[in-house]
Amino acid sequence: MEEVQKLSRKERETMSRRAEILEAAERVFADSGFVSAKMEEIARQAEFSVGMLYKFFKSKEELYGALLDEKLDAMGNRLYAELERPVGSVEKIRNIFLVRVELMWEYRTFFRIFFQGAAVPVCDPRAGFSLEAWERYQRYVNEQQEIFSHGIESGEFQPVSASALTLVFEGLLRAYADIVTRDD
Repeated sequence: MEEVQKLSRKERETMSRRAEILEAAERVFADSGFVSAKMEEIARQAEFSVGMLYKFFKSKEELYGALLDEKLDAMGNRLYAELERPVGSVEKIRNIFLVRVELMWEYRTFFRIFFQGAAVPVCDPRAGFSLEAWERYQRYVNEQQEIFSHGIESGEFQPVSASALTLVFEGLLRAYADIVTRDD
């Protein structure tokens, strides 16, 4: 039986500090937007020096990307659990929709950041996402389109374009996210 290696105190402290920085960054990016956010404000809210932030992240862009990647990983795990369930296409799309709505409420602050000034497609590297996040999002959208294709072939959905259904589905969720993330 393989033993689980315990993290050292220093490793636990490092992880804790990183998490505190990411939490503060999430608040600052949500309140100020990426462009207006300042590392000084993130440091103040995390109760660290600016120098400490730079020990963890080389730049504001790297910090932003790390925050986005971490949240996308957590959400992706829940979404892929639904994608892998052996259910029909209609139920699978319904479950994915419900999980994404739950995630929007659970990660409301993150989604405010995620959709700020989204003149570029979701997860686009130009919006601060890593290339890996962009590719992961594209894989997810392609898998979603496959669900629609399978549902069309099996007669669960009307015979229309699977890519059109995917775009409508994503658009509906984006519109809902806009409502959820409003400050009012």
